[in-house]
Amino acid sequence: MIGRALDDSLCKPCREELHLDSTSAPRAVAVISAPAQPHTATPTPVEETTPRACQGREGDAPCTREALPLRKFCRRHMVQQIAGVVA
Repeated sequence: MIGRALDDSLCKPCREELHLDSTSAPRAVAVISAPAQPHTATPTPVEETTPRACQGREGDAPCTREALPLRKFCRRHMVQQIAGVVA
C-alpha cells in the first residue's frame, strides 16, 4: 500500500464511494410501516422424548433400530431406499 491508502486504509473505489456519500445531499427516505399482524401464541417446539423406531422391515419382522431425525427409517433402510432409486 502506498499514498492515501496508508492514511485511511481504503482502496480507491471505497474512498470514492465514501467521498460521494459524504458530499451528496441527504436523501429523502420514505418509511413504510409493516401491516399489523395479529399476535398469536408462540409455537412450542416439539421434542420427542423417546426415540422413534424405524418403519423398515427385516424380512418379516419390523426393524428395531432407531429412525434418523426427521425421517421414518434408520440409516440402513435409508441407504437401501436410495440405492433402490438409483439402481
